[in-house]
Amino acid sequence: MDQPALRKNLPVPGEGLDAARMPGHWLLARVGKRVLRPGGVELTRWMLDALGVDPEDRVVELTAGLGPPPG
Repeated sequence: MDQPALRKNLPVPGEGLDAARMPGHWLLARVGKRVLRPGGVELTRWMLDALGVDPEDRVVELTAGLGPPPG
């Protein structure tokens, strides 16, 4: 499923909750933020380069979130 279609089908977390009492990631989702990646893809690529990760290596990304990572 392409990203725009995925965004259209996601429910908005915290619907009906007071913004002052909801988790921060739910509030960000309500204003349209779908990916929380501090440093962006640039930092991810820098870390992989710094670690010397090669294409034949296997990398596991562990995250907490509301859906799958992009790409």
